[in-house]
Amino acid sequence: MNLSQFVEKYNNKFVDIDKVYGHQCVDLIKQYTIDVFWITLGTFGGSAKTGWENASNTFPEDIWEKIYNDITNINQVPLKWDIIFWWYKNYWHTAIVIEWFKWEDRITVFNQNTWNWNGKGYDDRSRIQEQDYNWILGWYRKKDNLLEENIRLKIENTKLKNILEQINELSK
Repeated sequence: MNLSQFVEKYNNKFVDIDKVYGHQCVDLIKQYTIDVFWITLGTFGGSAKTGWENASNTFPEDIWEKIYNDITNINQVPLKWDIIFWWYKNYWHTAIVIEWFKWEDRITVFNQNTWNWNGKGYDDRSRIQEQDYNWILGWYRKKDNLLEENIRLKIENTKLKNILEQINELSK
């Protein structure tokens, strides 16, 4: 599954992978890494803040690159597919980068739980939104070598699945 397919599948839906605290931003990120990268993230400890700060348990270094936001570096930008973190009011938040407009002080993301922040309301469903660039802490980026390996494994698994389906059809 790629990013577009993920957005299409979950847009305007509620994702609550852990069945705790309703549908939170972290739930969407966990579902994203499972569906797109075939990776189950470690614990977030109940919040996006803990996921960002406790990277070794959530985003292991051998798989993910942690990039701190440096507003003085004009060449540093999050890319489509990155998992971005920021501080907003009394909350920390995480989302999936769709598009970046650094010089326009905005970013388009796919996220959930952004309206009333309780993970229960209809306005907290997953959706594409524009956010301003304020308070961006940084982002996690999947290391390329593992991305290529996951794509290869998905292709192999799809081929195996097709073979098994053909065997099942023949045995009927």
